[in-house]
Amino acid sequence: MVAPGSSSQDEKCQELHPGRFPGISRASASRPACYFVFNMSTVMIEIPESFVRSFGATDEEAVRNAKLTLAIEMYRQGRWSTGGAGKFCGLTRIAFMDLLRDRKVEMPYTEEMLEQDLAYARSRR
Repeated sequence: MVAPGSSSQDEKCQELHPGRFPGISRASASRPACYFVFNMSTVMIEIPESFVRSFGATDEEAVRNAKLTLAIEMYRQGRWSTGGAGKFCGLTRIAFMDLLRDRKVEMPYTEEMLEQDLAYARSRR
């Protein structure tokens, strides 16, 4: 891990966020700290501009909607939980569940899940 406030941390922060903090020198006390979490990955894919705009009018909107689309699909496939998918999108579990409801996304419910629910209900009698 790179120590906050270190020279190499400043270089890594500028590499990851070029021009994000203009006019702030390394010696500045008001310089924002940049911390790194190493259990995350950045994946870059090339998408033609016309497809990017189908996700949103601005880059920020396109990124947000692309992440939502990926999270919903991973949830549909049963690969991500509502909590994990929500976290990926910057939402709470409940907010993500509300989004699923609003978009009429069905909850994947397997026969195994039904058996577990029935067994739990029987044990409560």
